[in-house]
Amino acid sequence: MLKFCSFFLIFSFTTFLSLPPTLPSGFSTDLIHHNSPLSPFYKPFKTPAQYLRDAAFASISCVNQLQKLEEEGDEKDNIVSTVVTSEVAIDKKLLSLTQETPPHTKKSPAVPAFVRLWSLVLLAYGDQSTSSGDIATDTFTFNCNAGEVVSFPRYVFGCGHRNVGKYPKRGAGLIGLGAGPESLISQLGDKISRRFSYCLFPFDSVNSTSKFKFGDDAILTGHKVVSTPLVLKSFQSVPTFYELNLEGIRVGNKTVLTKQTEAGIIIDSGTTLTILKSSFYHNVAAAVKEAIGADPEPNPPEPFTLCWNPNSSYGFTLPEMVFQFTDADLVIKNYGIFAPYEGLVCMLIEENPTISIFGSMVQVDMQVEYNIQEGKVSFAPANCSN
Repeated sequence: MLKFCSFFLIFSFTTFLSLPPTLPSGFSTDLIHHNSPLSPFYKPFKTPAQYLRDAAFASISCVNQLQKLEEEGDEKDNIVSTVVTSEVAIDKKLLSLTQETPPHTKKSPAVPAFVRLWSLVLLAYGDQSTSSGDIATDTFTFNCNAGEVVSFPRYVFGCGHRNVGKYPKRGAGLIGLGAGPESLISQLGDKISRRFSYCLFPFDSVNSTSKFKFGDDAILTGHKVVSTPLVLKSFQSVPTFYELNLEGIRVGNKTVLTKQTEAGIIIDSGTTLTILKSSFYHNVAAAVKEAIGADPEPNPPEPFTLCWNPNSSYGFTLPEMVFQFTDADLVIKNYGIFAPYEGLVCMLIEENPTISIFGSMVQVDMQVEYNIQEGKVSFAPANCSN
């Protein structure tokens, strides 16, 4: 039975002690854009250009920190959680927050229950945001229509008491979709067949909602579906990121091929811009400038590198761009590559010396399925605003 639940990119959750007799083979939740009026983080005074600028700066900051971690080699301890065990007494009225609490007996009704908690120090985010506090186990529950719920017991989560960095002030928490053992996807594991999908909509459709799908609901079918092998990229022997093999990018009628050292690209829904390794980026940028045929702005607004004036006397047409992954050619919508900004049209691809990231804007209006069990990512064109 298909279930539709309420869910935010930055989510809140409710815990219940009662579980359904069986778990569904798949379920779907609402996916609400952070900048949507439906989101508690909505800021009506911010313009689309301001949202784009902030997201672009955040993308560059994140990839720069990721580059720093990668260059540190064996000194990557600061992206791994440090956990110290301790026992913490919990008042009886808070027992609904755990499935791990031993039962009270009639002989000791006033004795406080003990729940296993741990002191947590976490420096796990690419932008160097940090969180310290406690972690514990609980039942993770999605609230669904008609009073139905989908619950997963003994889910490990963190409660941050000291949070430093770019954390939303009104958020109840963050979910992890990566390959690390603490992520939502890894913990649900076989219960969702290690499969999930999402559909991201454009900046100008933030009033819409789409679906985040788990298990059988996430399966893509049809002749327009293309699939490419998925590789887990590790830091300090811990699988953290999902990586694809990019063989080249076709810009109009010209194909720019990657070298072996340029082929690995992280796929990330949390990074807005697409990032290419510098040597490959310069070849792609040259092909884009050649296809457009007009000179770019000599002093583009930060943080963008390539922008054009659509009102110039030359005029220009934006080229079609196709990302050529192993076994999958992916046609990218123009609005996933170029965006209006301060009266210009700017390219949403930037460079980094060592890191490549397939960002969220190039994934707009696609259903994207991660099948970790079979080691592949699949794409299908979609209208994610409906």
